[in-house]
Amino acid sequence: MATTRLKPLRLNADYDFFDCFSKESAEANRLEGLLSQAFQPPLQKIEDECTVQGFAQTGEGVIIYKGISLSYFDKQILNITNHQKQVTGMEKRRYPTDAEAKKLIVEIGRRMYQKNFVAANDGNISVKVDDDIIWATPTGVSKGFMTEDMMVRMRLDGTVLSQGERGPSSEIKMHLRIYNENPEVGGVCHAHPPVSTSFAIAGMSLDRAIYPEALVNLGVVPCVHYETPGSQGIPDSVAPYARDYNALLLANHGALAWGSDLMEAWYRLESTEHYAMIIMYTSNIIGRANVLSCDQVGELVEIRKRMGITGGGVPACADHPTNTMDVVTTPNPVEPNSLRAQNLLRSLLRRWKRGS
Repeated sequence: MATTRLKPLRLNADYDFFDCFSKESAEANRLEGLLSQAFQPPLQKIEDECTVQGFAQTGEGVIIYKGISLSYFDKQILNITNHQKQVTGMEKRRYPTDAEAKKLIVEIGRRMYQKNFVAANDGNISVKVDDDIIWATPTGVSKGFMTEDMMVRMRLDGTVLSQGERGPSSEIKMHLRIYNENPEVGGVCHAHPPVSTSFAIAGMSLDRAIYPEALVNLGVVPCVHYETPGSQGIPDSVAPYARDYNALLLANHGALAWGSDLMEAWYRLESTEHYAMIIMYTSNIIGRANVLSCDQVGELVEIRKRMGITGGGVPACADHPTNTMDVVTTPNPVEPNSLRAQNLLRSLLRRWKRGS
């Protein structure tokens, strides 16, 4: 694919949303004109250039391929401008082509495997290419070694339109249920990331107001009750959360995330694992965390709304902030749990020796 020189546009100084288009692109000129109408103050140009091979990326990490897959980008604009429908030409949803969808599924599967989110043939991925059509991963295939000809094309009622040697996974039912419950969803990812899956096995949700990025991009990640993998019970268990949340933990099973396109779904799955890891470190290793105050959480929820993220829920917050002072030297260093246990054991042994 030939390398294209691209022109970045900064949409608003408050939100680092970026989009790159070819300098000669009519689409770039059209969007620039529309965005100039939508934003006050007008767009600020960034002078430097970026170079990609057919792919562009927004500041939120959303992939734009050859000028398509702009649904998330469009959504940001429409939400920030309070859904000003007079911004014409931006309302029709754009889907990836079949070729682009299959290529992206293969790429996400490779990332999933490389990050140790799946083992053997675990996990499944799907992406919407029309209002009623998706491409999905087949059953019984390692996500790190897929090829585009393996993919399964389906309708949202479960009808298989085309496939390679293998049909869809039995877990495709939960993907279909998410799409049917929430028409805004354009991509779904399911995997077994080690830390978030450990929380799922423990029956614990991710709901601590300690990390702004997780609160904005994910919000609360509930843990739904256990159902047998592949059974109808799983889609039934996730359905109530499809509109109001962005990701779930499946008890004793794994993690599930969705978004307005496949890249957003993947980033939310990554964020779920990262959030789980931070909770694990602060709760079980460091043993301490400053919980954000209700005012601090409220500010983050407002940012989330302005970004067009409508779901996620709100975690419990603290009455008063505890993170408003600089810390140069921690007055009472917190011992890791393992070190604390070792010191306690040594103390008990010394007392036992003195008493004997």
